[in-house]
Formats: sequence, C-alpha cells, structure tokens
Amino acid sequence: MSLKKCTDCGQDYSERAPACIHCGAPNDAIQPTETKSESSSFLGWIGAAICVAIGFYSVNPSGFIDIIRIFKPDVNVVTESDVRSCTSNGAQTQMKSAFNQSQYALANNLKVITLETRQVATEEGSELSCHSELMLNNSEKVSFIFNFTQKDDQYLIMGRPL
Repeated sequence: MSLKKCTDCGQDYSERAPACIHCGAPNDAIQPTETKSESSSFLGWIGAAICVAIGFYSVNPSGFIDIIRIFKPDVNVVTESDVRSCTSNGAQTQMKSAFNQSQYALANNLKVITLETRQVATEEGSELSCHSELMLNNSEKVSFIFNFTQKDDQYLIMGRPL
C-alpha cells in the first residue's frame, strides 16, 4: 500500500483513500464514482432519444419536421408539403429568412415583422411561386416574389422585389 502526504495536515494516509483519515481533506487524485455513472446514464438517455427519433422519422418524415419546429420554430427546413402552399409555416419561415439574410436587409438592418402572401402562377423551373407583402421593422412595406425550386433533395428559395 502506497502512502501520500496530506496537503492540509501533513500526515501520511493511503493514496487510494477518498480523504485524509486524520483531517478529512479530500484526496484530489480520486474521482468520484457518481460522476462516471451519471455520465453513463446521461449518454444512455441520449442514445435512446436518438433511436426513438430515427424510428419516428422512418415512419413519418414530415411529422418529425413538425416536432423539430415545436422546439425550434425558426428552423430552416422546407418539406415537400411546405412547397405546396405559400401559407405553410415552413414556406413563410423560409421567405422571411431569405429576406432577412439578403445583403440589402443586412446592410440596412431590416427584419421582416409580418408577411402576407398568396400563391401566384408558378414561374418556369419553380415548384412554387409566392407574391409576398413584407412589413419591415422600419414600417416600410415591400412586395417580393419568392420562387422555390427543387435541387436534388433540397428546396432552394430565391426572392426578388416587384
């Protein structure tokens, strides 16, 4: 058995002891076992949650996106069902985001406050075309056309002023 000197009282005690037997000072070289079991338990819960999410996604992909939106409403995911209507939450979120991230909006510190939209005749190469009236944080109202086009398994959005 190896001994070590206590940094508090200077007495010798076993280096495997959780604390000095003379003064009770903790042995810094020993890690508490609760931390290891707690982290293992936490990782177990995370793994289970991931398995449930993958299972749910395989059964209902669009429902999975809806669950994501509950926890993070501004998530930038457009599903096939979103591209069927200009009034869907996913399409409207994408239109707001596209404008807010444009160089014009960033340069002038503009954000979309409200968005009124209606479906218009689909432009060539687009899956969906939306005419949108954007109310901005500076009380200005602007009109935009947003076109959603499919590229591989994603939808791209392009906006232009009217």
